[in-house]
Amino acid sequence: MNNYNINFLKCSDYSALVILCNSDSPLQYLEDIATDLRDNLIEGNILIDQILHSGNNEERFIECKFDQGMFTRNSFKFVRIPKDSEFRKKTCNFLSETSLIEYSILSSIQKKMINKGISI
Repeated sequence: MNNYNINFLKCSDYSALVILCNSDSPLQYLEDIATDLRDNLIEGNILIDQILHSGNNEERFIECKFDQGMFTRNSFKFVRIPKDSEFRKKTCNFLSETSLIEYSILSSIQKKMINKGISI
């Protein structure tokens, strides 16, 4: 399993959704993520979901710009994503299809919700 999963998006405010697959900081993987985005000719706003790193809180989602093959340094910021968002659904679907939440920092209630297909 990779350290992250990239969903390339169409018809969205974001060009890609990056889901962290462990509790590590996303900063550890920025160079690898940048390489994958470059290889797939992706530019624009990127959304990083770090639920397994930070939990389901106001610091869960990070927005940043990816331009000319690199992240724009001052573009990183935490953003609020609505509860009914497709981005939350994509992450929860991905997590329910893997065993990544088994030993995560998520509460048992959150794990049950995800496993039942309920987006958090």
